Amino acid sequence: MNDAGRTCEEQRPRDETDWNAEWARLSEQGGPVRDAAFWDRRAPDFRGGAEDSPYIAGFLDHMAALPGESVLDVGCGTGALALPLARAGHPVTGVDFSRGMLDVLERRAADEGLSNVTTVRAAWTDDWRASGVPAADVVIASRSLAVRDLRAALEKLTSHARRRVCVTLPEDGLFFGQLLAHAAVGRPVARRGDRPTAVGVLRQMGIEPEVKLLTYASADGHETREAAFESLRSRVEPEDEREEEALQRYAAERLVAAPDHDRGIVWRLEPPVVVRWAFLAWSTAGS
Repeated sequence: MNDAGRTCEEQRPRDETDWNAEWARLSEQGGPVRDAAFWDRRAPDFRGGAEDSPYIAGFLDHMAALPGESVLDVGCGTGALALPLARAGHPVTGVDFSRGMLDVLERRAADEGLSNVTTVRAAWTDDWRASGVPAADVVIASRSLAVRDLRAALEKLTSHARRRVCVTLPEDGLFFGQLLAHAAVGRPVARRGDRPTAVGVLRQMGIEPEVKLLTYASADGHETREAAFESLRSRVEPEDEREEEALQRYAAERLVAAPDHDRGIVWRLEPPVVVRWAFLAWSTAGS
């Protein structure tokens, strides 16, 4: 294989580590994965990192989609990436297992008059071909690889991409909600699958990915303190009275009214919680 982003396994010493099993172990250690019902409840107020965030801008830049290329956005949420891609003229198919998320995306696309956005409700473990998930020039999965079997998920992405696959996952296995719960209520941190493990899986598939680093800061603003606190509470989900009291103290110290360029004054966490995301990409052309 001579394409950019791919390499023959013979070019490196044989790695005896079962990286896919290691990913599964870390995923199990990190606790249960949120189900579709959870995301359905979150959908009406979900911003997915906000389209104007440095994370989204960085992802789009590293993604390097060519003019007019079709995009398959797996785990699309409410459209933080799908909508700016559609505005740029790309035909976009958003895939998510949450009907609530897809409903919001469809409504937002309709409100903007974007006719180049379609959606498919499907989970990672579904039969994508039976579900009608199409192939695309570029396939992306932004912060959505909450799976036990990473290799199976990566194989699905690769098989549906005509030119390129781009994904992001926690650099060190820590998601925003975990970091927030640790900071706010002292809950122990359990790492999930991280960048080194994912790269190990890809290499055992014969793929050498491009690797870049993105950061996401919890800078989302809310019009009232009450709304900001409820958003904070929904992410931490206090498990008992002690955690509830700790969250109240954390909010009293960290929720502040801050100036916002578009909305005047908003309530947000200061300083923000920062998550580091690994951006991995590889070519599928000719594979």
